[in-house]
Amino acid sequence: TYDVQLRSAVETPCTLFRHADAAAWEIVPGASLVVSNLTLRGHWWGYNSSGAHGVQLNAAGLLTHCTVTNFFTCFGNDAQGITAYDGGGVGIRAAGAVVRNCTIAGNTCWGNGCGVYIGANALVEKCLITGNRDNAGCSTPAGIGAYVAGGTLTDSYIHDNNGTCERESQGHGVRITSGAVRRCRIYHNGHNTAANFSNAQGGGGVHVSGSGIIENSIVWDNRSRTSSYAGGVHNAGGTVRYCTIYGNTTLNDTTGISGFGQSSGTALNNIIFGNFTTSSVS
Repeated sequence: TYDVQLRSAVETPCTLFRHADAAAWEIVPGASLVVSNLTLRGHWWGYNSSGAHGVQLNAAGLLTHCTVTNFFTCFGNDAQGITAYDGGGVGIRAAGAVVRNCTIAGNTCWGNGCGVYIGANALVEKCLITGNRDNAGCSTPAGIGAYVAGGTLTDSYIHDNNGTCERESQGHGVRITSGAVRRCRIYHNGHNTAANFSNAQGGGGVHVSGSGIIENSIVWDNRSRTSSYAGGVHNAGGTVRYCTIYGNTTLNDTTGISGFGQSSGTALNNIIFGNFTTSSVS
């Protein structure tokens, strides 16, 4: 197996399409692939029984200065036995994999991380993660923008990711179970206004649990539709530190946790202000 570099000249960027049931873009063990300056566009056509990811990193490759958009994942397991509906746009399984300076937008999934799923000791940095959503018939989703199950998400913008599922979801912006989110801007997630949608349980912006950490980040203008959970950040066992949390909303909140709620875990040196409740989803 040889190392490969797949690049588009900056002067003439090109778009590569994935159609229907064709295999997803994949970096596999044994290859050190560099993919840069490309638009990788899926063909959103409906239910895909193969459940393929948009871009799947199963080895320590680099995805940089690319746009990943319009991918849809559904049922089934991938070659590594991972539930394939995790990671609608990008699914990262390998330690050492890096996604840098990319736009991950307009992707859809049935499970976790409809924009990007980050596992192992991987790195996602300086990315824009926006406009991703779950599917209306989905199982309970989590981390619609990004799901961090290992590794690090840093110096990125995560905004306008929304649920269309009738079930509750944990973190429309980011869900963290392991690994860390650092120096990110997380805003305007969970703003689907349909009466039976956007049930952002466990933090409209961020849900943290396990050994997950969020630090030195700003979380604002996110929304939760359940009165028991914060619109900004909900901590269910992780660590929230050195963050600013403001302007978030919880529907019919009677508990005073519209900005930040904690059932367990650690919170340290956060600035929390200007969060509020509302009686309307409009």
